[in-house]
Amino acid sequence: MIEDIEYSLIDSHCHLDYEKIYSQLDNVIMRSKEHHVTEMVSICTTLDDIKKIELISKKYDFIWHTAGIHPHKASIDKLSNNFDEIKKKCQNKKCVGVGEAGLDYYYDYSSKKDQKKSFQTQINVSQSLNLPIVVHSRNADKDMQELLVSNYSERLFQGVLHCFTGGKQLAKSALDIGFYISFSGIVTFKNSHELQEIASYVPDDRYLVETDSPFLSPIPFRGKTNEPKNTYFIAECISKLRNTTLQNVAYETRKNTLNLFKKMRP
Repeated sequence: MIEDIEYSLIDSHCHLDYEKIYSQLDNVIMRSKEHHVTEMVSICTTLDDIKKIELISKKYDFIWHTAGIHPHKASIDKLSNNFDEIKKKCQNKKCVGVGEAGLDYYYDYSSKKDQKKSFQTQINVSQSLNLPIVVHSRNADKDMQELLVSNYSERLFQGVLHCFTGGKQLAKSALDIGFYISFSGIVTFKNSHELQEIASYVPDDRYLVETDSPFLSPIPFRGKTNEPKNTYFIAECISKLRNTTLQNVAYETRKNTLNLFKKMRP
């Protein structure tokens, strides 16, 4: 049962253009609101699909989006290293961030060389526009840490490590340069001990919640299509890990999301 208490959550990272969500978007939104999820950021993974994402965020005043290229697409998207085109797409009035960009060494969908080149280009866009970057990092802690820290030392920029699954050292390095860390349904999994520990001690002003819909449904919905409504269950888990209330997690993550994605502010 969902408590009848006034508070609201933001799903800081979901993919509303993916067909499993898009085909029933109005119902997805209705269920989200029933679970206190009032705003969403629809994340771009390839500029080939950016028009669909832009139309979604234009239609709904409580949905925003990002523009960029996922590391899986770094060798495929013809604009993956095109600074000018990425920058242009990031200047849409409802675009709140660059990405998702980053490194994924778990799969070989794109070469490491292409991933690094595309990530570097998108970091440069972030720096140029003073727009935060949404970072995907999987099995790439060492290279990710080096790229973030070296680029930050040359020119400041802000961002978030989304769906965090890295180690404590990457978390520390990201926090040291002012980045945010976002927790997805993975934090609810029973074997996610190190991740749960990180979620318990990340500073109050440096963490976000997300679903990464339609992927990674939290317990008790594993195996089902994920939806923004499940931000509620992720926040509930984090409230227990941090020994605080769900309402407090909602308050802190809302404040943090608006501090990161400044274009979302009223």
